[in-house]
Amino acid sequence: MTSKLRLHEFKNQLPTNAIVSDNPKAGVIKKYQSIEEILKYRYVQVNNEDRKRFLHLDIDHEEFWKWENEKLPVPSYVVINRDNNHSHYLYQLKYPVITDN
Repeated sequence: MTSKLRLHEFKNQLPTNAIVSDNPKAGVIKKYQSIEEILKYRYVQVNNEDRKRFLHLDIDHEEFWKWENEKLPVPSYVVINRDNNHSHYLYQLKYPVITDN
């Protein structure tokens, strides 16, 4: 699957009421907005509050390819922080998990 197709698929899974921010220490914004607007932010919530489509792992070291060494499955998506090379692994679930908040 091409990366453009994967990105399109990822965009279609994002919640339109995402919690977003450019600086989480300064505060977050939560409002209904278009996917294009959501993707302008540096930090984006990938799951709805009541429906989880992704298992999200925060990797706090510079080796973003660590799943290979740890014998983990290849993530559906890897998001890399350009400032420190830390990353987030996103594993897309076949079916969303409904949660009770």
